[in-house]
Amino acid sequence: MEEKTVLIVDDNETVLLALEFNLKSAGYRVLKASDGKEALSVALKDHPDIIVSDIAMPEMDGIELCRELRSRDEFAEVPFIFLTAHGEPEERVKGLKSGADDYVIKPFDIEELITRIDILYEKVKKRVVSGDLAGKIDEISIPDILQMLEQTGKEGKVIIKSGGKDGAIFIKQGIVTECVFGALRGEDAFVELMKCNEGTFAFKPQSVPDTETARPVGFLVMESARLLDEFGALSSYIPENSDTLSLVSTPEAESPEMDRILRILEKGSVTTGEAASLSGLSRIRTLVTIGKLNREGALKVVKSVEQTEKPSEPPVSKTPQLQIKPLKLLFLFCNEKAATESVNSILSAFNQKQIKGIKAGVADFIRAQILDHPVHIFTLQGKRGFEFLYEPLLPTSDAA
Repeated sequence: MEEKTVLIVDDNETVLLALEFNLKSAGYRVLKASDGKEALSVALKDHPDIIVSDIAMPEMDGIELCRELRSRDEFAEVPFIFLTAHGEPEERVKGLKSGADDYVIKPFDIEELITRIDILYEKVKKRVVSGDLAGKIDEISIPDILQMLEQTGKEGKVIIKSGGKDGAIFIKQGIVTECVFGALRGEDAFVELMKCNEGTFAFKPQSVPDTETARPVGFLVMESARLLDEFGALSSYIPENSDTLSLVSTPEAESPEMDRILRILEKGSVTTGEAASLSGLSRIRTLVTIGKLNREGALKVVKSVEQTEKPSEPPVSKTPQLQIKPLKLLFLFCNEKAATESVNSILSAFNQKQIKGIKAGVADFIRAQILDHPVHIFTLQGKRGFEFLYEPLLPTSDAA
């Protein structure tokens, strides 16, 4: 069952306790605050799904609290209900104009309040199809958000707040045109955002201009997964930013990126940071390429003076922390032979690699008829890391 978090705000302790008891009994996670100032602090820290607040309170009243939250992108669509003894028409108008979604007069019926909360919450969830979308990254991952927007053909900006940094992904009909995260831009920003598993997001429909660096959502997600996987595998070969690099041998370039790095190094020694600046590539792509050259023995790496003089410290892993989550993979085949061979091949590969934590198996098998062609749909379930997303899992040409 999906857990919804409700923040209740009231300076009356009896009201808080009564609401907490009833809402918890109804299956809600409850946060409490006794005034608007405390509520603002709690909301910014815990990002509730719904807010129920009194109006007349010390420090900061409910009207000011609502206005303050509505001014922030991540709370622009969070349902806000006023629960107050002030039932005069002018008070209701004032409350609704501040940005509240509903207004409940004390004394109230708890079942009616819970029903109103449920209705407002469901309305917000449905806005992914019609417009705005907001929520928590630990509940909906950034790749999932982008894929939903891609499927619905939306155009606008995904505003992201994570780890004390602000970010934004601009998307237009399934194409990411620009990405920023803190001081990073482009591919580096996108890769860092893919690693975020905490924080908030809010989608705002708006006009998005085309750019030369625009790429499809699916390509960027898969390419980010590949780069993160390679970065982790090469972490012990990637020099520090101030290390000096020089060529020992010139191997054949296996990619345009490697050719570009080799051309820089052929002109003379440079630091890792200088190579990243001169390459015109994203930083992570530059580091992965340098790591490959170093692993092949093509580089001489000289540690900087600062590193050689400072006392040794415990090694810190450079491997990015990838969030492992359950995935459901869908495969479509146009004949039963291709389906059977491919699924058997996938299961066999899993067993051969002895991947820990995977419980592989065919969960569903569905027969369907599409344009007079029999189609077999297999659903494979299991826990998998990002590093496997980009591997070719459809080995036959019959796969659709």
